[in-house]
Amino acid sequence: MAQHEGTAAGLTICVAVDGSENSFRALEKGINLVSSRGRHDRLVLLMIQPRSTLLEALVDPFDMLHIPDRQLRLFAKKKLTESELRCKEEKVRFETKIVVTDVSEREELLGQIEALSPDLVVVGRRGLGALAKLVMGSTSEFCLQNCPCPVYVAA
Repeated sequence: MAQHEGTAAGLTICVAVDGSENSFRALEKGINLVSSRGRHDRLVLLMIQPRSTLLEALVDPFDMLHIPDRQLRLFAKKKLTESELRCKEEKVRFETKIVVTDVSEREELLGQIEALSPDLVVVGRRGLGALAKLVMGSTSEFCLQNCPCPVYVAA
């Protein structure tokens, strides 16, 4: 595992966001970390937008095939607005990255984290029960086991 020391420009902290309350807790932790260390650090708000979700696929599996990436990015951008406003309120340096994908959200998240090479990843935790974890898996546990850098799970 690579050791991350940051750069003279500061640390990069990647926060996985999806518009949920859990990801907002992760964002708050990321903001607190950056604020406590100094203004040279930055957050990368990373949102993985699948081309389809289970619910949409159940409603009309063929309709999702016709939604252009541009519209999916706009949908994701709307979900990011509250997170961006919060970063601006706290005067935290940040950037956003939205990725539209056909592959597993967890696999895409890991790929993007590897490409960004952050010093720390912050994810939220849903607190899934044992059955839900077995069926759906836990993104936070997946990150803890597979990320090439330290991971903080905000509960």
